[in-house]
Amino acid sequence: MGSEYLSFSKLESYSTCQRRYWLEQNEPAPEPLDRTTAFALGRQVHTAMERLARGGRAGVDYDRALADLEHDPPAGPLSVPTLQDYARPAIPLLRLLNDPPTDMIELKRKDPRIKNSGRIDLVVPKSPGPERPEERPCVIDWKTGRPRFGENNIRRSVQLGLYCHMLDLHDAAFVYLDGVSASVVYAHLTEAEIADSVRWFVENSRAIRFQEPLGMGAFAMTSRESPLCNPRFCPYYGLCYPHGTATGK
Repeated sequence: MGSEYLSFSKLESYSTCQRRYWLEQNEPAPEPLDRTTAFALGRQVHTAMERLARGGRAGVDYDRALADLEHDPPAGPLSVPTLQDYARPAIPLLRLLNDPPTDMIELKRKDPRIKNSGRIDLVVPKSPGPERPEERPCVIDWKTGRPRFGENNIRRSVQLGLYCHMLDLHDAAFVYLDGVSASVVYAHLTEAEIADSVRWFVENSRAIRFQEPLGMGAFAMTSRESPLCNPRFCPYYGLCYPHGTATGK
């Protein structure tokens, strides 16, 4: 507890259930196996995509960078051929949008309110645009699996909104990699949407830092009537509601 920098996952946990956030920081419970495996798979695919992007910046052909994964594969549950199947469909997109390859990760704004430990996956010099590529830089967020979120989710994504704020950009995209194809979901964020992301981050960060010295009692439990409060998704449900509910949750 008390870290100056907060990750997006911690802030999202806090906004879902303050008590769960406190317990995760102080009494961590084992994660379900499927969630642990999904996290390891996502991290492995993200590392592979980072290496492909780095190879492009170094003048290495993306196909060669993909083949090089065989010599030093990132750790994770996927075999090298399966990992390459995840990364390969993104190569045409990288050739289209990341030309010339860029290292545009340096933040344009130094906002003292923003203290975050998140990491930007990639910034490309061209945006996928609503219909065709456009000459505007775009923040890319790699996702594993089939598309689950649409344009509205990008507009509500605090993480992408905050990155756009710090980089002084407006374009953002989820790129879904499912081992067969690469699917792009794109949005051009408005100033108001970006400002909402900054406001959400600042307000929740301040609340956490105010509550932390006060202990667990300062962190409210989400109502057990809420769909977010469910023993299938929360390992702490039994601590908060040891006798369950009348509905059998």
